[in-house]
This record gives sequence, structure tokens and C-alpha cells, in this order.
Amino acid sequence: MKEPAADATMGVVRRLHDLLAALHSTPDPHASLRTVTASLADLLSARRVVIHLAHEDDMVAVAEAGSAVTPETDVAPYRAPLLAWRSLLAASTPVGTLRYCADGRAHLPAAVEGPRTLVSPGQVEADQIHPVQVEPGPVDRGPVLSLVADGLDGADAAADEPFTGWGPHSLLVAPLSAGGQLVGVIALRLDAGEPPLDAVRCSMLEIFALQAAVVIHQHRMAARASSDHLALRVSEERFRLAFDNAPIGVAEITAGPDGPVIARINRAAGAMFGASVIGARHQPVDSVFAVVRGDPISYLIDSVLERDRSTLRVEVAFIGSDGGEFWGLVEAASLESNEGEPGVLCQIVDITQAKAEERELAKLAQHDALTGLPNRLVIMERLEAAVREATEDQATGALLFCDLDQFKAINDERGHLVGDDALVALATRLHSVVRTSDTAGRFGGDEFVVVSYPLPEEAAERLAERIAMAMSAPMEIDGEELTVGVSIGIAMITPGMSANELLRRADGAMYAVRSRRDRPLFVLDAG
Repeated sequence: MKEPAADATMGVVRRLHDLLAALHSTPDPHASLRTVTASLADLLSARRVVIHLAHEDDMVAVAEAGSAVTPETDVAPYRAPLLAWRSLLAASTPVGTLRYCADGRAHLPAAVEGPRTLVSPGQVEADQIHPVQVEPGPVDRGPVLSLVADGLDGADAAADEPFTGWGPHSLLVAPLSAGGQLVGVIALRLDAGEPPLDAVRCSMLEIFALQAAVVIHQHRMAARASSDHLALRVSEERFRLAFDNAPIGVAEITAGPDGPVIARINRAAGAMFGASVIGARHQPVDSVFAVVRGDPISYLIDSVLERDRSTLRVEVAFIGSDGGEFWGLVEAASLESNEGEPGVLCQIVDITQAKAEERELAKLAQHDALTGLPNRLVIMERLEAAVREATEDQATGALLFCDLDQFKAINDERGHLVGDDALVALATRLHSVVRTSDTAGRFGGDEFVVVSYPLPEEAAERLAERIAMAMSAPMEIDGEELTVGVSIGIAMITPGMSANELLRRADGAMYAVRSRRDRPLFVLDAG
């Protein structure tokens, strides 16, 4: 069964990946920041998440979200002195590249007299912020103070409080730094008493902050460009930084004389496939991204290069750096190279663990947890399929309903653990005497069912004899010799018969075995 923690972790990774992709793809990242804050608040179960961007000597809150945020309490239009944030960060406790502050109020500088400035979120575009002056008064510290107060002024948290839980005024801050500059911060607050974010979520927040800072920084550089030539250079540098530093595999692929070739790959892709970042250039894509089975990756990439489709999303089994198999989620989109030639930007995410968990979950959903045999759901699906095939082929099959005798006495006298071991042993015996094409499963409790198709009546009787002999033979469980009997009812699968009718007849035949004094091995209800 898939572990809840593992399931949650995969969800966080995928959603943060989607957020980064959205920030990289939008021409104006500020327009996406409200969506980003809402997603971060949801992913981290935060009371409040606020994104602030640096402008001159201030930090401007441009977007916020969380369970405590409503349109009436939205403080995003305010700005606060950069000094307030630098003071808070300097006094906080490092948690990786994040910063934890037990009580943010203690590190805010005194208010400075001066005009109060409001900033409309729609006015925060690229590097242009257009202030609107209002009545004189102290510089507003709304975003900082609101985060650490929020109607809880009566509750205090010690500045040296251990990082074991959230106080009412605690903050976790992710600095957004790029090019040696502080370009903004992401401030996070949980409800008082909540445990700290786990290591995985902290790491994901660190990765997101790093990439988001690069995106914001590069967009600002592009906005300052005074010519198309400078803007192109900045854009290329932004792409190079995002390309090289991406935590997932990324490759740029172009058309070659004999098929798609690698233009470049990043370090993450090189690690996935055991390839050199430099040595992979100009190599056929199939020689670097080798698949285990199915169509080669070049076949899929060709459809994008030739503009038969603009995007691609597919799961592929690849040969990894260690020679083993790993599953990759491939997402590709068409682009043009610097020379105007068609190209493809390809991202590859390792989803091996997720695929394994999916397979395990599917197996658990279809098999009995104790014996490992197919469960009732699978038995009914196979029986209904056999009924359809019998009608189409005008053939016969058999449904064998097997109920253990005196099994309750084993549970009562020797305990359920011994009973469980006996069931496992009997399930193994049952599986060993049926054909590989048959379905032998646990129907429930001490009842087993076999669906055998195609099978004539005489062969069904011989199968019942083999099952009875195998399951009635003595067995040693926990140092003791145990013997159980089995009553078997057979119903023949014939054209036009329904699954429910077959079950009713097989169950009736099984009870007929128990009602007879001579106790035959089985009773056949031929229908």
C-alpha cells in the first residue's frame, strides 16, 4: 500500500515543479505570484504566505494567501522598509537556506516618520513601481507586523524558543537571492502550536526559492534592457541559468541528418543517463536517452520536430546510468534554435518510485493481503469474463467453491495466528494444483474459489479431486501437525449462465457435500 507520506511528498514535488514551470514560461512573473502564493499556502498548509519583492529601500508585498487571508485582511498593497527585513533575517535561526524567527516583532526597527505609501499590485510590473502618496505618518510595516501579530497580541513567544513548534508570532522566511542581491522574500506563518515543516517540504521550499529568485532576477534584467540585442543576451542567460541549475533532467534537441541529435543537456540529465554534459552534444538522441522497450525516444521527438504536434507528455522506461531501468516522465515542447531551425526542449522527471508505488497499490487492490491470492473483486471479474467467453465460444468451464471443514476449531483452540499460517499454507497448495490459466482466489474467511475456463465436466471433476487431496493432506504449522477437510461444490459454466447463478449453484453444491452422510470429495451441479 502506498505510504501516505510518500504520496504527499510526490504531490508536493510535482506541484512545485508546475509552479516553477509557470514562472519560467510567463513573460511577467509578477502576474503569477498570487497563484504561486495560493499554491504554496495549500501545499504547506500555511496560515499565511506573503511574497515581497525588493524595490529601492523597501520590500513591497505583492501577493499573499492562506487560511487567515480574506479580501478584507489583504495587506499585499503595502510596503515596508528593507531595513526591517534585513534586521529580522539577521536575528533569525538558519534552517538550511531558510530562516526561522521565533518572534518577528522583537526584530522590527522603530517606525520612521514619513509619508505612507500604497502600492497597487497592478502597478508592480517588472521593475516599475508607481507609488501613490497619502496622508503623512509613519512608514507602514503592515506586511511584517501583520504576519507576526495577526490578532494574537496577547500571546508571546520567547526569542530563543527551540525550533520544535510554531508560536503565535513565529515566521519562516525564504530569502530570494540572485546575482548576490536580495530580490525578495517569501514569508510563511503556520497556526500556533503546529509542528515545524518536515525536511522534505523545507528542501522543496529552498529549491523553489532559489529558482524563483533566478526567474524574478532575470525578468528584471530583461525589463532593464535598453535594446533588443541586450534583451536577447539577458534572456539567453536567464535560460542558461534555469537550464543548467534545474533539479530535473533538461535537454535541447535539434534535427540531424540521420535523426534528432542532442544540442545540450544539463547536469541532472547527465546524471540520470550517465552521460557527459559536453560529450553528449551532437550525439544521436537514442544513444544518450536509450529506452528499455517500445518506440525509441527519437520517434516521439520527431513528431514534435516535424510540427505534427507542439507538445509531448509520455512515460518512458529508460536505461539509467547504472545500466538498470528507470521510468521517466518526458515533457517536450517545440522551439526554434538561434539559427531559426526547429528544435525541442525536453524535460525528464524520474518517476520510478511513483510507478513502483502505483504497481504496489494496484496489486494490493486486487489481492488478498494474507494469502496473496486474487481477492473477491478479481474472482468476480474473471468469472464474468468466463461467462462471456462460454457464450461466444459455445464452450464450458467450471466454478469450484471450496469451504474448509473444522477450520473454526483451529482458530479457537490454537489461536488466529496459527489459523492465518494454515490459510497461507492451504492457499499455496491450492495455487500449485490449478492450471496457470485458472484463477484461484480467496473469496472470504475460509472460502476459496477457482474459475477454470475452458474445461469439460470430466476435467472439472479431476481438478476437484486434486484440490481435495492437496488441501486435506496433513500440514505442520508452528511445530504441530494439523489436518483440515474441504467441501467442494462445482457449477459448470455453460452458455447463457450468469455469474450470480453460478455462484449460487456452486455454493449449493458445496453445502450438499456437507449434508450427505458419505461426505464425498465434491458435488457437481452441471446446470
